[in-house]
Amino acid sequence: MSENKYKKAMDGVCDKQFRLTGEEMLEKAKASSVERNITMNATKKRNIIGKFIGTAAACVIISGTVASAMGYGPLGDSFRKFFGKDEITAEIIDEGHFCEIGQEQSDDMFTVVLASVTGDLSSPKMLFDITVKDEQLAAENERLQIYAYTLSEEKYLNELDNYAMWDAYGEKDPDVNNLYHVCMNGASSFMINEEEVIAAVKQISFENDSVNNKFDYDVNMEYRFTVPKQALKETVREYYDDIPMNSGNIDYRLFFCEFGAYDSLFKFKYDFLGTELAGGETDYDNLYAKFDKDWHRFSDTFILSVDGTEYEPKELGYGYCDEEGEAFDAGTCCTWMTFPSVDYANAVNVTLFADGEAYVLKGNALELKNEPVNPRPDSEKYKESDELSLYEYDNGEADMFYDDIVLSSGNVDYRLFHCRFGKEDTSLSVKFDFLGTELAHGETDYNNVIDAFDDDWHAFAGSFVLNVDGTDYEPKELGYSYCDTEGESFDAGTCCTWLSFPGINYKEAESVTLIANDKTITLK
Repeated sequence: MSENKYKKAMDGVCDKQFRLTGEEMLEKAKASSVERNITMNATKKRNIIGKFIGTAAACVIISGTVASAMGYGPLGDSFRKFFGKDEITAEIIDEGHFCEIGQEQSDDMFTVVLASVTGDLSSPKMLFDITVKDEQLAAENERLQIYAYTLSEEKYLNELDNYAMWDAYGEKDPDVNNLYHVCMNGASSFMINEEEVIAAVKQISFENDSVNNKFDYDVNMEYRFTVPKQALKETVREYYDDIPMNSGNIDYRLFFCEFGAYDSLFKFKYDFLGTELAGGETDYDNLYAKFDKDWHRFSDTFILSVDGTEYEPKELGYGYCDEEGEAFDAGTCCTWMTFPSVDYANAVNVTLFADGEAYVLKGNALELKNEPVNPRPDSEKYKESDELSLYEYDNGEADMFYDDIVLSSGNVDYRLFHCRFGKEDTSLSVKFDFLGTELAHGETDYNNVIDAFDDDWHAFAGSFVLNVDGTDYEPKELGYSYCDTEGESFDAGTCCTWLSFPGINYKEAESVTLIANDKTITLK
């Protein structure tokens, strides 16, 4: 399943909760793309979950001054030591938004401490300390990866299969060889209003494991806690009476903005039924790609101007349609975008520009100083090729859609159908069929054969090379698979997985080639 499929699928959950930010939607989507079943079926998961939930912690708010007096030291500086790139969270901690949890759980392999919670109301963070008891395993790995759920008790016990785990990497402590520190995104839909939250760590993974040759370790460490609202920095939420913005094909209606410490989230509604773009189709699942393309073309023209300073979008969302009318009128769809964080509360004038049109969100209208970086589709700067559906943007990013290019591992025919060339990652998405393959051995339940197919994909995709103007890049990350057994997104029995390479500037590259064993594919 391509990344937009994951985003689309998870947006349904997000909009039902209705308090998830755009960043969280994306993180849930990525989590779903790497989520593994951890060798447990849904029934077994629920049984395990029901057996034990950790006791509630006394959650204490610690201001910067009090923390120093208690011997905790400068918390922001400590955070920077392990997560140096995340200056925003360090500053939030310095401001006193910090909640000590201090719950510890242990098994034969790990001791995992949910140390604290910080962040803001739209992007809460959980800080874990993980001790690896196998010192050889720790010596071979500078980092580890954990997978966890963050849900209310009711959702955790009764609706776990509707949610995906989130993942985060932990960096090794420079002074303690087997200690790792992890900063994981939480779920703002549940970590609010002083409600009880369950965080459940379900898997700890490593890149190197020469001793056990296992890599992924199943764990069942569950933490129950309450986050006082003052532990998380406030955000500004603004609701609008559907401000219309027309792309030329669709009327997008801005109805919600949230201005947080990490980013500024904008959410839009639109109707797809009866539009010319829908062409008479009434099933949104058959149309989402068309509408996502229109949204991305249009929203790339957006600029947010705050007291004369202009910001380009950070991230563009993918659409979700409420066909049942649970959150909006039936047939109403929702999408989103994010901008960098701005100080909305203290700003005098805030204006959103869409294709040069000004929409006043606070104060008076500002003039647009710069042309949009990514113009409308009728511009010569925006390129679309009918042969392979190439969408190239002036910022060097590009989306390429293919009619299933076959890359065979010898066991499975993987079909490349999408490449995303971004600033940070180059991601490739592939589909494959498991039913009737020799690797399945007649099994029809994908959950029972997922490991065999993941092993095949990792062995095959690990040999891939991306060549850009003569420079070879090896994969950064190999994905785990998901199977659409119900036929909701693809034909029933069609599965999908992915891999990523370092980001490249597709616009400036002269040649881009993917080498998969003995097959060479020219991407540019």
